[in-house]
Amino acid sequence: LLAGERALAAHAFEDAAAHLQRALEAKDAAAPAHGELVEPRVAIDAQTAAILSGLSKAQASLGILREAMANMTRAFDYYESEGEPELAVELASYPVVALMGRLPERGELVRRALALAPPDSLAAGRLLSEQVRPLAFEEGKYEEALEASRQAIAIAQRHGNPALEARTLAVTASIQGENRDWSPAKETGLQAIALAQRVDDPWSEALARFWTTSAFLALGDAVEARRIAEPAVAAAERVQDRWLLSLAFYANSAVFRSQGEWQAAREFIERRSSLIQDGAAVSPLVRLEYETGDFSQGGIYLERLLALASTAGATLVEVGRAGDVLAQAGYITGDTSRLDLAESLCRAALEWHVRSIVLGARRSLALIAVLRRDVEAAQEQYEALRSEQASEVGGVITQRILGLLCNAMGRLDEGAAHFEDALTFCRNGGFRPELAWTCCDYADLLRSRDNPGDQEKAAILLEESLHISTELGMRPLMERVLSRREFLKA
Repeated sequence: LLAGERALAAHAFEDAAAHLQRALEAKDAAAPAHGELVEPRVAIDAQTAAILSGLSKAQASLGILREAMANMTRAFDYYESEGEPELAVELASYPVVALMGRLPERGELVRRALALAPPDSLAAGRLLSEQVRPLAFEEGKYEEALEASRQAIAIAQRHGNPALEARTLAVTASIQGENRDWSPAKETGLQAIALAQRVDDPWSEALARFWTTSAFLALGDAVEARRIAEPAVAAAERVQDRWLLSLAFYANSAVFRSQGEWQAAREFIERRSSLIQDGAAVSPLVRLEYETGDFSQGGIYLERLLALASTAGATLVEVGRAGDVLAQAGYITGDTSRLDLAESLCRAALEWHVRSIVLGARRSLALIAVLRRDVEAAQEQYEALRSEQASEVGGVITQRILGLLCNAMGRLDEGAAHFEDALTFCRNGGFRPELAWTCCDYADLLRSRDNPGDQEKAAILLEESLHISTELGMRPLMERVLSRREFLKA
């Protein structure tokens, strides 16, 4: 137990988990063979609770989330029943970073702990900060999550505790980002980074850097996104929390993917995959391989992603991600054989209460409608997406999707306006892969509209798309552009 606690303090979570698992087995009169992980059969006592408490923290930092929450709940139950509210509150305050939908029980544990903490205390502030993400992600109570954040920050400021304020700002930026409130997410994230650096809190800094990077990309500033993303790895490495490390790697891969720097992006994606095997690790690999024309390898990753989405424990987040990638792969290849599956996955994801997942599903359903030339479905998705004015990077830009939908519906002047917005966004932000696709898709619309000057402009756009796609090695788009160019010549 002592060795485990020392390892925890040093952020050596694998060592901590090993020591504490041995301690747990030593408490069991019939220790399992070969180091199997099983719950002890002895009745829980103070020492067992301490072991479970430390083990749950190590497991949470290693991304072993289900086991972490089970052990944390057992220890919490003991402390609560034995009249040890301080220990129960301290345990429930331990920061747990998890993907949406993975820990529905987290919010309930924090809620129980809040009933034990003195109102307006720092302990209550820490718990309110921990409650922000479960409220927004697991329960779909975004406004209540923002209110919990405000209360935690107010407590931090009254007690003069900038560390709590930094942590709360970081988790608030995360829910603002998932809700696609990008300008508030950027400002909140920048505040969190500055404050975290001042108090030397790498945990809060790493989390804030991920969401601030995402915000700058979404708002069209790739240069600033890269500046924010790069130090995230060093901050996360200091903490050695696997989820934070995976987010830092993902942030950097997103920046490089947006610029078409495929090799650098692949290296960061693979580093993330070595830590966490989930849909968020696999989906960027699928997109990258399809963008660069390795359909064979992309297909292998795609099947892995679909397998993850079909497991019993898959959340609607993972289901939606699989549908999203499947639709994008279909658009790049022109293969419509799996659109029914993509549609079913995306429509299931529409039931989720977080805006980012719903928006992703809508954009994918829009691509499916375009591929099927389904005017009625295109109309449905256009109306659903029309209110989403902000362009986003990370796969498909919303304005380009709106332009494709308009082309499918025959509303060509409206579509041209959307494509012009997409061109401006991509050029200003330096998002070259998306710019190349926008040029090609816009040229298709202009060829169909055939107003005076449209054919000439289409030819110029195709030349730009061909230049970018050739330079970046985007073979599927190169071939598509060449076929369009031959058509214009004819």
